[in-house]
Amino acid sequence: MEDKRHPHTPPASRPQDTLPLTSPPPRSPGQATLKDHLLLLSLLQDAIKKASEVLFTATRSRAFFRDVRIVIPKSWSNTDTDEESELRIDNPNPVYENQPYTRQPGECGDPGEFIHMTPAYLKEQVYSYYYGPPAKVLVMEWARLRWGVYDEIGYSGDPKYPIFFSLPREVADGRTDVQNQVVYQVNVCTDTYLNGKERMWFDESMRCTYTHEGLPDGDCVFFPDANQTATSSLMSFPSLAIRWSNSATTTRTTASPRPSRNDRCDGQSVWEVMLQHSDFKGNA
Repeated sequence: MEDKRHPHTPPASRPQDTLPLTSPPPRSPGQATLKDHLLLLSLLQDAIKKASEVLFTATRSRAFFRDVRIVIPKSWSNTDTDEESELRIDNPNPVYENQPYTRQPGECGDPGEFIHMTPAYLKEQVYSYYYGPPAKVLVMEWARLRWGVYDEIGYSGDPKYPIFFSLPREVADGRTDVQNQVVYQVNVCTDTYLNGKERMWFDESMRCTYTHEGLPDGDCVFFPDANQTATSSLMSFPSLAIRWSNSATTTRTTASPRPSRNDRCDGQSVWEVMLQHSDFKGNA
């Protein structure tokens, strides 16, 4: 089981005001040139360097990547991967395609098996637009791999962890569907309510349709604005994040009875789970 966000998770990781760049489709492995490979190495090194800085900030100056070893196949035409690598740059997964993911079959606090990213994700800026910038996404996936934590965001069409949920009418900060006068909010982990808009995941130009309960339907996703006061947990919106949630300092903007996969960690925040790991015990 790959306990990860749904394949093709809506582009909740990127700000609304950044437009994707048009670019040609990535080359197939047989078409890649030496220049392509050198570019991929450069992009990977840059992502890791920036991820280390993000990790240092996110862990309150307590962790960073000290040593990283990049294993290059003996032949550039060799499509085999190193089965011991923690981060694998490989061809798209048939399910997740170019979306980064972590194979995470264990329980809360258990380490995952590996992180998977594709060359296209690192090379083509359109994928950063949809899934988040490589440095922050790498740190988010590293948290799954190393410390066994989960998403702090709902999913479109998921009955257990929905992206939208209804609120009591007296909650004034929710979003209101004018037609049905139903108050609802986005299921995320931020320090205040997010500004943004709802659109259909397959076409940003299309407004959402609504269920008989007045909630956005299962094909609706949330696009956060780039400019806003909210700060997100890294496990919600990496593009808007500085660090992971801490229940002592973060207000979860949700009234959902099943807000996120934190319920698999007995309601503990991501940071609380991480602090139980040997990496951080004793104020390490």
